Amino acid sequence: MSRFNEIAQLYDHRLPQLRSPEIWEQTLRMTSSFWRLNFCEAMLLTLQNPKAEMCGTIDQWNNIGRYIRRGEHSTAVFRSRTDTQLMYLFDVRQTYRESMNLCDECGTFISHFIAENFNNNYLDVKKVTAEATGKYGFERALLMLALRVDSLKYDGRFTADNKEWAQKFLADYPNAEEIRKTSDRTLGTAHPVLLNAVTEELRSAFRERNKQEIEGYRIVQRIRTPNSEFILGQNKKMPGCYATW
Repeated sequence: MSRFNEIAQLYDHRLPQLRSPEIWEQTLRMTSSFWRLNFCEAMLLTLQNPKAEMCGTIDQWNNIGRYIRRGEHSTAVFRSRTDTQLMYLFDVRQTYRESMNLCDECGTFISHFIAENFNNNYLDVKKVTAEATGKYGFERALLMLALRVDSLKYDGRFTADNKEWAQKFLADYPNAEEIRKTSDRTLGTAHPVLLNAVTEELRSAFRERNKQEIEGYRIVQRIRTPNSEFILGQNKKMPGCYATW
């Protein structure tokens, strides 16, 4: 049966049921959240996906910086029995932000870089760290590694220090669980011993970076824009922080 015939059959089956006060009330309640859709579209949507929260087409999601997860299936609806061109909708839970895509790229990059540069039982962890942070930044690289270390917290090939660090690091990221599957998938092929070494080097590089001083100021934070870099620094002789660029 074609996709259109399935939707038409669903519509034809539901329409006479709306004469029931209970079903009519239930339908109105379920469709009320989707005020941007007409009644027919909203009814077909909620019949197929009763847990839908916020829906849009691929173009609508892309226009606001969200993208459809790989392998997700759309919900097809039409405007009416006389306007039957199908519109394909995706719920917000089937999407991810652009930043999630960068996490996917970051984990894949680290995993591939380790595989390509591990030769004769040697891995240049400084090179891995420099390449990953140069491309994706310290915060994203650390987050991806922290999630993977935490997922393997019972694996003895990771040091206790790295495991403790990962747990503390993730405490500052309460929404990181949605990224854990991405971390486990993209870094899943990397050997734990090598990941442990890269994690140690990345943490060390991050500590050294934060110890830098410019004209007596300890760098607290760097903020990069396309045209400049802002540095938040702290002088031991002064109680506050000052920005420079």
